[in-house]
Amino acid sequence: MLNGGMGGVGKPHSVPKIKGMRYGLILTLALLGLCLSAHAQAQDFTPGKITPKVTCPADPTQDYALYVPSNYDPKRAWPIVLAFDAAARGLLPVELARAAAEKYGYIVAGSNQSANFDGAAQRAAVKCLSQDTQSRLHVDARRVYVAGFSGGARLAAGLAESCAGEPCIAGVIAHGAGFPAPDMPKRKTPYVYFATVGELDFNHAEMIEVRHRLERAGVPHRLVVFPGPHQWSRAETWMEAFAWLNVQAMRAGLLAKDEAFIAEQLGAARERAEAAEQRGDAFTAWREYAGIALDFAGLVDVTPFARKAAELRESKAVKEGARRERDAIERQRLMERDIAQLYPQMSESDRSVMEEVVRKVTMLRDRAAKAQAEEKLIAQRALSAVTALLFEGAQGDRQARRWRLAGMKSEAASASVEKPTRGLVQAAKDYARAGDEGSAMRCLRRAIENGFADKGHLRAAEEFAGLREREEFRRLVE
Repeated sequence: MLNGGMGGVGKPHSVPKIKGMRYGLILTLALLGLCLSAHAQAQDFTPGKITPKVTCPADPTQDYALYVPSNYDPKRAWPIVLAFDAAARGLLPVELARAAAEKYGYIVAGSNQSANFDGAAQRAAVKCLSQDTQSRLHVDARRVYVAGFSGGARLAAGLAESCAGEPCIAGVIAHGAGFPAPDMPKRKTPYVYFATVGELDFNHAEMIEVRHRLERAGVPHRLVVFPGPHQWSRAETWMEAFAWLNVQAMRAGLLAKDEAFIAEQLGAARERAEAAEQRGDAFTAWREYAGIALDFAGLVDVTPFARKAAELRESKAVKEGARRERDAIERQRLMERDIAQLYPQMSESDRSVMEEVVRKVTMLRDRAAKAQAEEKLIAQRALSAVTALLFEGAQGDRQARRWRLAGMKSEAASASVEKPTRGLVQAAKDYARAGDEGSAMRCLRRAIENGFADKGHLRAAEEFAGLREREEFRRLVE
């Protein structure tokens, strides 16, 4: 669970800077061809097939996964999506976006090095993707899009904001997280914003708030909620994202108008609105009609949709829906609050706070298991949020070599599942590095009792080198 900023529980990461030069300027230079000549390098890909690793000659430590549509023609310019994962899994977004990229004619490149908590890798990845794809391919400089998951979404949104007012980023596809700072987006931004979040995602509440901020800033946007937790959205959501981006490109004059395509997309949007009305969900219907009025303005006569949205907005059902949405956000934050307040008090010298955190995490886990309907969703989001808070805290402690504290947070995070295994093994590794062999053995024993059976991992892990001579460790492994 890599979040890159915990919404209501913690603070989003800031966008890393490149030694006095804004990301927007670097991307603009690359896209104008001032860094490297356009599509000058030898072709290192096969159109219609994913290339898992394309190395950047200017920086051999950086590489990316790449998909180029099967009908790619270097004689014309193509839109591109630069994707940033939270854990350097560049191939994952490329695989998910492949079908949509093929259908709608997008190049997709995913960094294999950009990851949360590593500003240097992010900076190098941005430079690699922006420059190297420009040098290999005929990229449409007016239609460069950035996508990201979790901390990668914050990076992508920060890139778009960094060149606000400059023709640098045409749009953002954000999965599971919003902006790197609460004062974003700025007004009069030149990009569009497609957001997607799982209904169980701990950042669900944040993405609802991001939608309100986008509305206030006047940024063209769409938010899609899919069934699932904190993760990249499904392939079908990428289809919707690329289709929506094409509609917005036609509105902006960046893509020739296709009347048949516009009619198809308008029909699909109207079906979503009408279906929401038919099932009695006036709040969703209002948002869908309002979205049509904004998304298709200038392409078709949107007066009937704007009128319908205005009528619904004044209805009791829509006002009640807005109230329930605000209430759900507040209830999630209340569920998280006790653990979030205890979290800063955790210390290496006192296990009592950790034990209290474990108790509260267990209580929240039980509440999520027993609750029904909307309350269950809210409790599951809250549980995921505090788990991610502990998980990310442990990562930060490891970087600072606070091994025992990392172990305590890993152990507390593992209480979010009924029979934890790998979380306890990670806690054992942290404790072992801290020299706390008793705690390490206790966590290993519990992990094995819960079903952990990877003997090879236990034998090979360097963290357990000091434990391998202990008879108890050998018995556990066997």
